Amino acid sequence: MRAFAAASGCILLLLWVGRLTSQGGASLRVSAEATQQNVPRIGINLGTPTSWGAEQLLANVVPNPGFEGNVDGALLSVSQASGHLIVDDSQGLARPTGFWEGGTFSVRSGKLAGLEGRILGSDPVNGYQRVELDTDVSAMAKGDIVAIRKISTGGLPAQWWFQNGTGGQVQTDPAQRRTGSQGAQSLHLTPASDDPSGLVSYIDALSGRAGKLLPLTGEWRAGIWLRGQGPSPQLRVTLRRQGGPAMLDQTVTATAGWTWHSWKFSPVDDGPAAIIEFRLEAAGNGNQVWVDDVNLSSTAAGDSAFRAEVTDTLRAFQPGYLRDWQGQLGDSFDNRIATQDGRKCTRYRPGDSEVFYNYSLPDLLALCHETGAIPWVVFPTTWTDDEWRRAGQFLESESRRYGFSEVVVEFGNENWNQLFRPAGVPNPNVLGAVAGRAFNLMRAAAPNAPLRFALGGWFGNNGYLAGAAASASAAVTENGISAVAPYYALSLPGGRPPSALLPLLFPDDRAAFAALAQEAAANGTEPAFYEMNAESLSGDALPGDASTTVTSAASGTALLYRSLRALDSGVRRQCLYSLAGFDTFRWSDGQTVRLFGLTRDLSTPSHFRPTGMAVALANAAIGGEYHRVIDQSGGVLDGVAAAAFRSNSRWSLVLASSLPRETTITVEFPAGTTLPRTVKTLRTLSPLSGNEDAALVRVGAARSEARSGVLVIHLPAYGVAVAQQ
Repeated sequence: MRAFAAASGCILLLLWVGRLTSQGGASLRVSAEATQQNVPRIGINLGTPTSWGAEQLLANVVPNPGFEGNVDGALLSVSQASGHLIVDDSQGLARPTGFWEGGTFSVRSGKLAGLEGRILGSDPVNGYQRVELDTDVSAMAKGDIVAIRKISTGGLPAQWWFQNGTGGQVQTDPAQRRTGSQGAQSLHLTPASDDPSGLVSYIDALSGRAGKLLPLTGEWRAGIWLRGQGPSPQLRVTLRRQGGPAMLDQTVTATAGWTWHSWKFSPVDDGPAAIIEFRLEAAGNGNQVWVDDVNLSSTAAGDSAFRAEVTDTLRAFQPGYLRDWQGQLGDSFDNRIATQDGRKCTRYRPGDSEVFYNYSLPDLLALCHETGAIPWVVFPTTWTDDEWRRAGQFLESESRRYGFSEVVVEFGNENWNQLFRPAGVPNPNVLGAVAGRAFNLMRAAAPNAPLRFALGGWFGNNGYLAGAAASASAAVTENGISAVAPYYALSLPGGRPPSALLPLLFPDDRAAFAALAQEAAANGTEPAFYEMNAESLSGDALPGDASTTVTSAASGTALLYRSLRALDSGVRRQCLYSLAGFDTFRWSDGQTVRLFGLTRDLSTPSHFRPTGMAVALANAAIGGEYHRVIDQSGGVLDGVAAAAFRSNSRWSLVLASSLPRETTITVEFPAGTTLPRTVKTLRTLSPLSGNEDAALVRVGAARSEARSGVLVIHLPAYGVAVAQQ
């Protein structure tokens, strides 16, 4: 974490805390009866790995290190079916003529569900995707779902940029791959002159506004597999920040056989922030160099697929669940379990910018085991029957291996959301049928796997999940989860200072949470949150004011406040979005707002935003039995969310206040209770303080007193408090 504020700031902080006086109060009582058992800690979305932003999750910071091709997958919702031809019902999702030719299809719903075959041709018709299949599908009905897939090799690999890459000087070679590789190809460099041909991986690309999100400190290692032909088949490997000196500069001569070349080095990264370039260059007419399976990683990661900062941060958060939504909706099962040298990029909608290089399912499960989290996996909607069976068998085996008591399997991501329509099933009745079929296949193939099946719905539209559940199988309704994403503070208006925007972080959605729980119970499922955070992407507040608001200490309180309100309504499983993220572009004007990361970045093991600090505080206390905290003073509790937990006769308490003033909270515990004695809060000069550029928010002791059977806590304005024994 960055250095604390200057000494004068610390003195002011202590004076501010020392002068707190009560301007209101509430008398609360912890119920002696538990409302819920075995309450999980708050979960986190691990998110999509990137090489350019704060989400640099992977130990090998070079994406697509094996120069592999793409897995393209999508869903067609049939509008027309005649003979061998079907046409999608959504305009704008079509790929160029011939794109899907040679691919495969799998019918997911209707009379022909389970039918599979080859794609003979494809073309766009007025923006609608049309495909020709090798089977007569006239029996299909309007609205039937068909999954299509194309695995592409050849061409230039995604996630790399190329130098003199035209004219065949840089191309993939499926006839050559390094010994023992699980990949399908290598990269072939044939420079035509002394002007080098090569490729570059650009890393840490937000330096202009974020500084160094990936500081190159400590010991690093670089490695590459090579073979070559010609008079002097050499490859130059360099690492630098743009405009700065090389931190690694090695030239190696390739031999006729595949050889591993590696270097350990301690980079000096003390210059200005700039984009990192990892460059591979071959030169000399008549030379040929084949490159495969590149590695650039800190040695601190050890054998983990993830950076040490990721693992250390998750251990500090102690998440109950770790959700893996990472844009992988078009992926295949084989690619989800592939090693990094054989793993392809994946895409589910048109556009070269929509290509993802993801961590694998085995990587995720190993990370869950290492950090004590329950896996929450998002599986592609585009899978075949066989893939769903294999996925069930895989999870059953891995659950035994790691001792997972539960694995949540979610069918795709936000099928209701038109953003994900290229691989989504927006019709709830069809969604229930398609998801139910998939979950039935998993359950039949893995009867002993501890699986819980989740369908994602639209917060505030409980009818969508009701419609999906009504047409789903018993696998959903008997062991299912109805999950929504209750984002909040969606729009921050202009013309107000940040202090006047803070109340917008605390909407009262108790009625909506209760309605969700009631609807889920009626559907035979349990309510859950697959994502939650502030989502201030609309409105005309100044971007700086919006960022100040959503990264403030009060924002940390708001996230916890909302989580506690939901828990009181019966929502046990909650995942926040997301582990890391510096900023994102606002829908209203394209300006950036500092959403959604619980950490600003992963440049150090614990650079938490106040949202992350609040989660870490709460997760240290959450677990065991949940006991409601009941208001005894009449009305003040409307601004205070509270929850008590009992585990092995030890009590803990979590409080979050939406009140703009300090509040004295008196909490009475059941008779004979040993009161929690350690009370912590977020210490700060102001509810608007944050940790973006300096550590102005820290965890410290809260003002509290323990009396006979009663705990008195002085809760700061927009503040949190966590009490433990």
